[in-house]
Amino acid sequence: MPMWNYDNGEGVNLIPFARTEFDINLPPYIQHNTPKAADGAGDFSVIAKYRPFAANAKQGNYSTLVQVAFSVPTRSYKNGTAVSTITPTVVLGEGFGNFDVQSALGAVLPTSSVQQIDRTMQLNTTAECKMGKYFWPEVEVNASYYHGSTNDDKSQVLLLLD
Repeated sequence: MPMWNYDNGEGVNLIPFARTEFDINLPPYIQHNTPKAADGAGDFSVIAKYRPFAANAKQGNYSTLVQVAFSVPTRSYKNGTAVSTITPTVVLGEGFGNFDVQSALGAVLPTSSVQQIDRTMQLNTTAECKMGKYFWPEVEVNASYYHGSTNDDKSQVLLLLD
């Protein structure tokens, strides 16, 4: 049976100023549907976002975003991280007519117990092409580089086709 993630950590999104957003995400409830894992709450998180530069298609069709996420574990049956984390991320995007590319570079930095969950550098790049009114295929590459624990100097790369 599939695992269910109720609420997926959604919460309140606040936009107090132009180009600024704060998200307060409530812990999701995770239902595993297996006797081997206990159901329970995931992590609570807060995200601060700032978009210093952006332009619509007539002005250059680009966007930049800087964000910092902070998560706090609920410690509910290991349904989240073992320790609090800080995740700074930079996101860049550029559009070229019906084609666009977006990239994000970030790091998951534990506030303690680095040996338990690693410091992880993450790179995500997505390319999309609009073909017709409803068809918008994309190719996405996710790369993670681990540092600081049993996975030290290991990496993982995923290729996704939508």
